[in-house]
Amino acid sequence: VNCTSPHLLFIWHGRKNGAYSNLVGKMAKAFILSDNIITSLGFSTSETILKIKQDYIGLKVTDDPSFSPVPVPLSQVDTPWLEEKFDQLVTTLHPELSGSMFTRMEKMFLLSIHDAISHVNTDLKGPSTILVISTTKGNIDLLASAKKDLFDKSRDYLWELAGVIKKFYHFHLTPLIVSNACTSGSMAI
Repeated sequence: VNCTSPHLLFIWHGRKNGAYSNLVGKMAKAFILSDNIITSLGFSTSETILKIKQDYIGLKVTDDPSFSPVPVPLSQVDTPWLEEKFDQLVTTLHPELSGSMFTRMEKMFLLSIHDAISHVNTDLKGPSTILVISTTKGNIDLLASAKKDLFDKSRDYLWELAGVIKKFYHFHLTPLIVSNACTSGSMAI
């Protein structure tokens, strides 16, 4: 798992009242329905795994002074591709919205979720489904002084990311975010 990118899992649980407390200690009845990851190698789990098997690496030398005063190798999701894919998603699902209303991290998560739910033949908006999101970072782009004033300060927080996702996809439950360094993926499972 590339711990710099969003990774997510859909978990279904048979409880009907939708409280998180009912999930704790009772995961024997939970099922992983779908997953997806967006990385510098690809925009899906299968694409990323294929590239790894083909010995590709996601590092590229980046000459961007906002990251470093000297060129450095970084693993970055392709920005033009991200913007193009996200604009297509917004136009399809929410034509009343604009891509500029979302942070880079939110765009990656919303695209990743869209791919994951496209593989599921179950109603994911009911009270028995929860989206578990594994990430090592929140909206860290917003911490840069150049982007600080583009969004409300609350968008820095992972709980706000969960709210944006819930609203965009009309989920019944607010997604559960697991964020604990590079072990987040294993902890979410």
